[in-house]
Amino acid sequence: TEVVGPGVTPVVITATSDVQGNYSLDRVPAGTRYTLTCTAPSFGESTPLNYPVPNPNDPNAGQRDQLVVAAKTYTGFDFRMKPEPGSATGRVVKDESPAEGIAGAVVTATLGGQTVTAITDATGNFSFNSNNTPPNGLDPGTWSVVATAPGRSPNSPPSTLTIVTGQNSEPDPNPIRLRAIPPGVVSGLVTNSANNQPLAGVLVQIRDAANNLIAKNDGQIPKTLFSEEMQGEPVTVIACASDTEESHLVADKIIELKKKYNNQFSDFAILYRTNAQSRSFEDAFRKKNIPYRIYGGLSFYQRKEIKDLIAYLKLTVNPRDNEAIKRIINFPVRGIGKTTIDKVEELAHAGIRCMWDVLCDTELLKAHFNAGVISRLERFVAMIKLYTDLSQKTDAGDFVKYVLDSVKLLEEYEKESKIEFETRKQNIEEMINSVYEFTDSFREESGADRVPVSEYLQNVSLMTDADKGDKDNAPRVSLMTVHSAKGLEFDCVFIVGAEKELFPLYLNSMYPADVEEERRLFYVALTRAQRHAVITHCAVRMRWGSFSPSSPSSFIKELGDKYLNVEKELRRNDLFSPQPFPRKKTAFPESFPVVSPRNFKPVRSKAENTNSGEIPELVPGMVVEHERFGRGTVISVSGIAPDTKAQIEFEHSGLKNLLLKFAKINIISSN
Repeated sequence: TEVVGPGVTPVVITATSDVQGNYSLDRVPAGTRYTLTCTAPSFGESTPLNYPVPNPNDPNAGQRDQLVVAAKTYTGFDFRMKPEPGSATGRVVKDESPAEGIAGAVVTATLGGQTVTAITDATGNFSFNSNNTPPNGLDPGTWSVVATAPGRSPNSPPSTLTIVTGQNSEPDPNPIRLRAIPPGVVSGLVTNSANNQPLAGVLVQIRDAANNLIAKNDGQIPKTLFSEEMQGEPVTVIACASDTEESHLVADKIIELKKKYNNQFSDFAILYRTNAQSRSFEDAFRKKNIPYRIYGGLSFYQRKEIKDLIAYLKLTVNPRDNEAIKRIINFPVRGIGKTTIDKVEELAHAGIRCMWDVLCDTELLKAHFNAGVISRLERFVAMIKLYTDLSQKTDAGDFVKYVLDSVKLLEEYEKESKIEFETRKQNIEEMINSVYEFTDSFREESGADRVPVSEYLQNVSLMTDADKGDKDNAPRVSLMTVHSAKGLEFDCVFIVGAEKELFPLYLNSMYPADVEEERRLFYVALTRAQRHAVITHCAVRMRWGSFSPSSPSSFIKELGDKYLNVEKELRRNDLFSPQPFPRKKTAFPESFPVVSPRNFKPVRSKAENTNSGEIPELVPGMVVEHERFGRGTVISVSGIAPDTKAQIEFEHSGLKNLLLKFAKINIISSN
C-alpha cells in the first residue's frame, strides 16, 4: 500500500501466495514509499520479519516499517502468520449419581509451555475465551485439561481439548468427572506436657467452620483456610435473654477463660457489627472491673453525638454548667455566633458569675446586644427552662426522647454523609436504650414511681469518671467493630449480636451481593480467633427504648452443626412480651412540638400497667427468668403485696433486689 498524504487515494498492489507460500508483487512503481502487510482467513494481520531500507539518504531511513522502491528486485520480505486463537467451554461434575455440577472448581489447560485457568460457575460450567485467557483465547492445538476441587481427586488421565484456528469449539458432551476423596484418618498421642503422661477424654478436632461459611458465597475465589495447629475446639454458641444479659455473660466468660487458660485480658477481643454495641459491654466491664479499650474509636460516652445530647440533659438539671451551655447554645444552629458566646462568657467572668445568670439578665443583655441577638438568646433560655420543668415531672426515658425530637438533633446529623449519619443515629438509639434500661432497673429495685433524668446523669458521671482513669498500659480487652479487626488475631474472640437485621445488618440484608459482603465480614470475625471463638445472640434486644424479638443470624447455621457447641439452648422469641416496663404516661407541651425526623420512631408514652395485674408468687429456691437479667435463683422474698420484694441471684447479672409488681419474671422451675 502506497504511503501518501491525506485526501490522496493510495496505490494498492496485491498478490496471493502459492501452495509453497511464496508470493511476488510485480510492476511496483519506483520512487514511492510503501507499507507491506499480509492477511489470511483465521490468521491475524502480519508485517514482514525484515524491513530493510535500501536508500540510506532517504529522510525516512530510520523507519523500519516502510519500503522505498527503486528500479530493482527486493527479496527476503517474509511473513510469519499467527493463527487467531479459539475458545472452548465445558463442565465439571461429581462422579456420582446425580452428576451435579461442581462450583468453584479450578480448570487448568496446558499446551507446550502455555498454561491457562478458568473457574467453574454455580452449575459447574467453565469457559476459555478472550475474557480470561491471554492474549485473546486459546492457541490452536490439542490442550491437556485437568480440573481440581476441594475434597475431590483431579481427573486422571487428563481430558483433551482441540482448538481449531479462529473457531469456537462446541461444548464437550462428556463433562469432566471428579471423584470424591475418601475420608482420611488423623491419629496421634495426647499427653500432658508437664509429665508426658497420656491424657484421656481430650477433644481433638480439625475445625473447618470458617471455610464452611464462606463457601456459601457464589462470588468467592476458591480457597481453603487451614491451620498448623491440629488441636482445636468447636465454635461456642450462646443464646442470651437480652443484650443486658449478653454483656454480663461475656464478661463472666472472659473471667472464666482467663483463669482456666492463664490468659491476659489482652488475649480477648469483642467484635460487633455496629459501633453502638460497645455501650452495654463497656457498662458491664466497668461493673466487673475488667479493663478494656475501644480499638480505633472512642468510648461510648465520649462520642460527639452522645456528648451533645448529654449536654442538653445536664443543662436541664444544672443550668449553671458553663461547658454545657457553650456546647449546645448554637447547636443545632440558632444564629448565636461565636462573638456573642464569647461576649456572654466575658460578662460572666467580669461579674464573677455563670453564663446562665448573664443570659437571664435582661437589662445586661440590652446593654451589650442588639434586639435580634437578644431575641435568640431569650428563646434559648425559654427552651431550657421548659426542659427543666419537664425533667422534674417526666420519666427520664420519655424526657430524653422528647428533647432529642424537639431540638431536631437527628435532622442536624443527617446533613453529614450517609455513613456518618447512620453511625450517629445508631449511637443515639443506644443511648435511648441505656436510659430506659437504667430507669427500668432503678424502678424495679427502688419502687420509684418516676425516675428523674438527674439519676441517670449521676450514673453516667460515674462511668465517664472511670474512663478518665484508664490511662495506664495494663493488658486490656479489645472492643472493636469487625471492620477494625481485619489483620488482627486474638487467643479468644467473642462475636456478639449475631442476629438477623444486626449481623447481617438490616441495611445490607436486601440484596444477595450485600449479604455476601456481610458473610465475608462474619468470616473475617471468625478467623480472628486463634484458640477460642464464641458467638452470642439474644432472644430480645432493646430498640429505641422498647424490647423487640430477635432471631439468630443465618450465618450461625451456615457454619455447620458439627462445628458448633451450643452451650445454651435457644430461647423462644415469645418468652417475653416485647413491651417496655410500666411507665407513666406523659403529656408534653405544645409550645415545643415533637418533630419526628425521618427514620426515627416518635415518642410513645406507655400507659401505666403491671404484669397483667398479677404479682408472681415466688419462694426461695425457685429458678426464674428475667427479661433483661436472664436466669437466676430466688434467694429470699419479703414484704406484703403489692410491695413484695425478691432477692434474686442472676447467673451473670449478680444479686438484685426487685419489686415484683414491676419485675418481668417467668418461673422456670420450683426447685
